[in-house]
Amino acid sequence: MSMSPVRRAEVCDYYFHFISNSDVPVEASFGTEEKDQRIDRQQIPSMDDIARIMENPNHSTDSLVANARGLIQNCDYALPAWLSVLDGSLLSVLSAMLDCAPSDCGLRYVSSAICACKSDRALGQLGLVCFAHFLWPFKALNWYEDREARMKESSPSCDVLREQVLLRQDYQCAISGIGEMGHKKVPMCHLRIGRILHSPIVGSEKPIDFFGTMTREIVKNYIDPTVNLDALADGPHNAIASQHDIGMFFNNFLFSLKPTTNPDEYTAETYGERIWLVPIKNRIVFEGDTPPDPGYLHLHACVADVLQRSGAGKVIDKILKCIPERTCPADIIDLQQVLDTLGLRYSLVAAFELPVCRDVLF
Repeated sequence: MSMSPVRRAEVCDYYFHFISNSDVPVEASFGTEEKDQRIDRQQIPSMDDIARIMENPNHSTDSLVANARGLIQNCDYALPAWLSVLDGSLLSVLSAMLDCAPSDCGLRYVSSAICACKSDRALGQLGLVCFAHFLWPFKALNWYEDREARMKESSPSCDVLREQVLLRQDYQCAISGIGEMGHKKVPMCHLRIGRILHSPIVGSEKPIDFFGTMTREIVKNYIDPTVNLDALADGPHNAIASQHDIGMFFNNFLFSLKPTTNPDEYTAETYGERIWLVPIKNRIVFEGDTPPDPGYLHLHACVADVLQRSGAGKVIDKILKCIPERTCPADIIDLQQVLDTLGLRYSLVAAFELPVCRDVLF
């Protein structure tokens, strides 16, 4: 496969300055990206191009992976300025997807996609698309749903789900064993009921879909062809009771649950150093008639693996901290739109020395 160099674009630097515990940005100077550095799905290989390589019996998976790693190692692609200043790496995303592929099929899919790129520019865009249409939607959706959960009062349906999940877990945190307040003679707290996966369709009057066609295609081919992201529903099979800090870590993909050889038994996979308020269990067992769906936990773990091992999770966290609390979902589903809006707003701040107001950013 031939490799062609890409001219490095001249772009303005992005500057982020954060203050306070909430990391509210107070100043930023954004430049304009060259067209080829914007997120553009048209520049990446089509599914037909990928399938021709993936389904070719003359290409072993090992040879595809070796070729893909060589292409990544030798790629010369100028990072978009916003990603460079946030210490991100598109090639790390692709490398992590190779390293963390959950199956031989997933490994063959991502290596074929990399090998189908006919230039460094296409390879860089593939990394951008995976960042924007695979990793961003899951993180942005969880950020939005966590915000909504904090703003909403408890409803009867939430109370029913809470009781079902607590009963299954014997009124204990599944990860640490800490008991629900008033139920166990062990250290007590008010346990949080968190979804394993959130439905990508939010809103009732004007539903917004966080997951577009590209997200569903990547999940189907890379993680699990049988998963139906549109059939996610509330219930004990899609929820876990845990301490608040542990629930926040899980929702932010800062740890995941990996299955053991025993039914409904898992170990916690942590990424880097984490401050746990209490020790976590070596073995996490879910009992009862409605344990968490293994497929949901598997999908969550696959996303967490790539987010954390590529460093993309930290980059996305920095972007999300720039977004006002009151932002509607339609304004955050498209990463390029988010970057464009942030760039416009903060270039005005820098030009006219205006005070930053989180509530008028979008």
